[in-house]
Amino acid sequence: MARALRLEQLEYRDVPAFLTDAQLVVGADALSPPLVRLIDPATQAVDSQFLAFDSNFFGGVRVAVGDVTGDGHRDLVAAAGPSGGPVVKVFDGKTGAVLSTFFAYAPSFTGGVNVAVADVDGDGRDEVITGAGGGGGPQVNVFDGTTGAEKGAFFAYDPSVRGGVRVAGGDLTGDGKAEIVVGPGFGGGPDVRAFQLHGPNDARAVTGFFALDPSFTGGLYVAAGDLTGDGKAEIVVGAGSGGGPQVGVFAADGSRLSTYFAYAADFQGGVRVGVAELTGDAVGEVITSPGPTGAAQVNVYEGTSATATTALFGFPTDQVMGAFVTGSPQQLAIPSTPQQTIDASYTALEAFKQTVQPPPAPQPTPPGVVVVPVPVYDYYPWWAFPGFGLGLGYGFGMGFYDAPGLYAPYGIPYAVDVPVAADYYYDPFGFDYYEPMYADPGYYDPGYIDPGYYDPGYYDPYGYSADYGYSDYGYSDYGGYYDPGFYYSDF
Repeated sequence: MARALRLEQLEYRDVPAFLTDAQLVVGADALSPPLVRLIDPATQAVDSQFLAFDSNFFGGVRVAVGDVTGDGHRDLVAAAGPSGGPVVKVFDGKTGAVLSTFFAYAPSFTGGVNVAVADVDGDGRDEVITGAGGGGGPQVNVFDGTTGAEKGAFFAYDPSVRGGVRVAGGDLTGDGKAEIVVGPGFGGGPDVRAFQLHGPNDARAVTGFFALDPSFTGGLYVAAGDLTGDGKAEIVVGAGSGGGPQVGVFAADGSRLSTYFAYAADFQGGVRVGVAELTGDAVGEVITSPGPTGAAQVNVYEGTSATATTALFGFPTDQVMGAFVTGSPQQLAIPSTPQQTIDASYTALEAFKQTVQPPPAPQPTPPGVVVVPVPVYDYYPWWAFPGFGLGLGYGFGMGFYDAPGLYAPYGIPYAVDVPVAADYYYDPFGFDYYEPMYADPGYYDPGYIDPGYYDPGYYDPYGYSADYGYSDYGYSDYGGYYDPGFYYSDF
């Protein structure tokens, strides 16, 4: 029987035509092997996956892409997350060879490293820009990516701030030299700043604004790139942990160009952001990925658009450690790690998880107490964390990292409903972790908190003075709540 032919109306999809060699770069966050995946955004195929650091390191990988050699081809930079030393590794994008490996901060610092790449001096080669992770001061360093030689250093905020600093780089003025864009780590307000580097120790602020409500203290993730095609970079921010997954795009003067939720509005793990030009139209794409407790759903937005044109999962959906993201218009020729090595790393991770205490049993909520979901990281014995693949030990005293139920940022994450009440401890050094002991009979609300119990064994990685290290009196101002711009001393 003959069948009549008919035309059917096709669904309209405004999907960009990605460059043939374009790649998304996805780095696994903490509690995962140090795995980086290079993914074709058009086909969603994994071009390569490799372990950036030792297979027994589970602190996460932060990633950035730029041309550090000046040969016209993008290179990849990987930085270690918390629990290992402040290691930065630079891979040649053409050959996959390691160009340099260096410490961004004192080897004893284990708070992790935030990383970006941009040409800050206009010499045609991108520099590696680093920001200290949680527990460190807001120190930004600039390095030659091929040699690891330091080219500049400055504090982006008051040195007393201990939540670390997130970094990005982009030419905000169109003069051929990139500005360094910064956002505070967890515990800081949504204070975005940008600096021009005029010399090794001469960084001058060129702009600053609040990207979110000033009362929000979950920190910010930042990125920069030309999203309008005018030859000048815009600033992209993602809310840190504790807020909704809000992304904002801003002009250099702080005027908002667009804002949107990258994921479900009730997701509290934060959203990481990156910018890369992936389509060849001279307008960059915004790339997002959720923070901890979220599966690694990578979204791509064209320019300032608030509608994702591409969405894919950087890792299997049952892995909810979060991820860090960026992209490259050129293929990065970094070979895959053998699958058996990756499998062995996952096996070691599962063995490590068995050393960690299980989540506490749910407790009934007292009448009248509001309950909010937050990520919690449980205790682990300091000797059990296999972070020695980076060649470092631990410089922290008993009672800060290795006391049960006190402060344990690198254990197993699990979602709990946390009563906003007096019996929960809040850690102001860069992680929103809560433990039902050592509490101050105070009150927690987002933005203003009583920090409660503070361990006097806190290690100051920068050695400023006795006023900053080994404080017996906590991290607060005289009003009894946390203020990242002021006190951290032995009053």
